[in-house]
Amino acid sequence: MTEPAAYTAEHIRQAIEQPPVAELGLDIDIDADGRIRLSGALSSDEQRAAVLDAVRRIDPAASVVDDLSVCHRPADGTVEELS
Repeated sequence: MTEPAAYTAEHIRQAIEQPPVAELGLDIDIDADGRIRLSGALSSDEQRAAVLDAVRRIDPAASVVDDLSVCHRPADGTVEELS
């Protein structure tokens, strides 16, 4: 990753660590053509929209590859416990 790409990636990382996203576990990669690839798991479609909005605020002209996944919880709120 070139210096400007690393700089942009860090700005994106800082933006998505803040509310309303507050997400720490996403991967941000910027290829040689400047394409931003986002990957990782989010808990809601609203978080996905907030992440994409944060990226667009930082670099409105960027080509963004959205490899984010949303892990929906059951409607009854149950959580699977692993042992």
